[in-house]
Amino acid sequence: MQKIHPPLRPSPQAGHQSSAPPHSKVPSYATGNECPTYTERSSLSDRIVIREVSAGVSAATRSTTCNMSAVMDETYTSLRNCFLGSNSERLRIPTTVPILQLGVRPERVSARCNFTYQTSFYIPERYQKAPPTPDDETVFISSADAMSYYVLTFEESPTPNIAFSKYTELATFLRERDLCFFPGNFQLAFYDAPWRPLPHRYEVWIPLAKTCGNDVMNGSIEMLYPLTEDENLIMP
Repeated sequence: MQKIHPPLRPSPQAGHQSSAPPHSKVPSYATGNECPTYTERSSLSDRIVIREVSAGVSAATRSTTCNMSAVMDETYTSLRNCFLGSNSERLRIPTTVPILQLGVRPERVSARCNFTYQTSFYIPERYQKAPPTPDDETVFISSADAMSYYVLTFEESPTPNIAFSKYTELATFLRERDLCFFPGNFQLAFYDAPWRPLPHRYEVWIPLAKTCGNDVMNGSIEMLYPLTEDENLIMP
């Protein structure tokens, strides 16, 4: 089972995403923890929305493992230490949500793995323009443009099997409605520390595409699982 590490301080219990008209604000389930600006464009079901995530910078580190279950154990501590003051300014950076886990596969095939994993913490707004440099050379500052996603919310602990099933559920939902997305590309979002009362909030994000049939995003490809030639996901 994949061990889920906590944010730097306890986060609130998961809440239900409003189905109100499009809005841009810090969501209620992130109270006490800063997060990127979310703009909910529309609600597709009681658990699926179209969300725009604002541009911003994050502290990130890449995993050396090909095993999804081991990624958080390997990457969490170095990011946590950076936020606790292991940086050029010796700043203790306030915790943020969500912790994001994604896979990056810039090529279809690599010598060791056909995909690699990455974990990231969002940098708070006050440090966005000039974030401190991490002491740990494996931690780097990563910038991202604003991006729209299809987002499915769930409560089960995201083991590889659960993550795969939630991706499949969301992708199937989108295909049945002829909604365009990048197949195989998605991120996992974690909001709650393990000691918080259940239920915990997790999300699967699939990038929205303007046209259907594309499986390559401009820039890096965020791919949690590799694809077969028939576009079926391969389990780690």
